[in-house]
Amino acid sequence: MGVSFIGIASKINEEKLLAAIQHTFQVMNINKSIVFNSEQPFEAIVLRKGKDNIVDIYSGNLGTICTVSWNVYDRYLFKDIISGFFNLLYFDISETSMSHRFAWFSEGDEKHYTNISYKEDIMYISGPNFLNIKNTDDIFTGTFANAVKEYLPQSFGAMLVSEEKIKRYEVI
Repeated sequence: MGVSFIGIASKINEEKLLAAIQHTFQVMNINKSIVFNSEQPFEAIVLRKGKDNIVDIYSGNLGTICTVSWNVYDRYLFKDIISGFFNLLYFDISETSMSHRFAWFSEGDEKHYTNISYKEDIMYISGPNFLNIKNTDDIFTGTFANAVKEYLPQSFGAMLVSEEKIKRYEVI
């Protein structure tokens, strides 16, 4: 089994991302807040979340990467509302189910998407292939790592073994 995680990446900073998420709570009339929990090693950004209410954020000079637990994604991560504040890359990587999705959101709408699935070890790519994925690409170490490289100070692989920290938040 491999990694499975869901999230977004953008050129904005952590404070703007948190404000946009909090704004979605207000727009959707959800009585929740997002509060700081702890610092974690960078690798936690792609690990399965142990609780239902987790938001992990890496933010640096080049942008922000945020991953969330399934519950947060399903109930609170309204990409169309958030992308009204800034452009974002959405990603859903599931090496468990071997299905993946990437989408580009801007001005409150999904502008581009690519879905990747496998049947009998054959990769199928549907939708506009805006990331130029090839059938031989590894989605986690290749496609995902390439898609988020512009938001990181060094390669994604190097970040996984670095001393960099992320901030863990909880939706309460």
